[in-house]
Amino acid sequence: MTPTECASHCFSEGYPYAGVEADQCFCGATLFASSNSDQCTQACPGDSTLACGAPLRIGVYSISDAASLGSLQPLPTSSTGEWSSIGCYIDDASAPVMEFVVPTISSTALSVDACTEACKGLGHSFAGLEFGSECFCSNNAPTLQADAHDCDMPC
Repeated sequence: MTPTECASHCFSEGYPYAGVEADQCFCGATLFASSNSDQCTQACPGDSTLACGAPLRIGVYSISDAASLGSLQPLPTSSTGEWSSIGCYIDDASAPVMEFVVPTISSTALSVDACTEACKGLGHSFAGLEFGSECFCSNNAPTLQADAHDCDMPC
């Protein structure tokens, strides 16, 4: 089982997330509690260049559309407290990824922790940072995934 095979199956069943643990495939509509991603170090039986979780750990992949299956990437390893990164997403001005701007954080004080704490305090499930100086919140998961290298601007 490879992550691409698992993701292809999950996508065809209408699920946005695929998870692999050794040679097992899991599909889901939502993400639950996450652990530290450096615990997911077991090589995939079908592709040893990718991690397929570990005992009691599932390597989670997000699938936004069929085109992303060819370049499926593990979720980024960064996390802060109870928040974990689910990747880099395309923000379209005509249909913003995150609908709520957090105006109370100055650009000089902005950090991943500051943004996630602000969004949590406002009752939102998702937090996003853009341009290295803006924090956004939402209760809706983003959908247009971008390459992780597109999100490399420091705060």
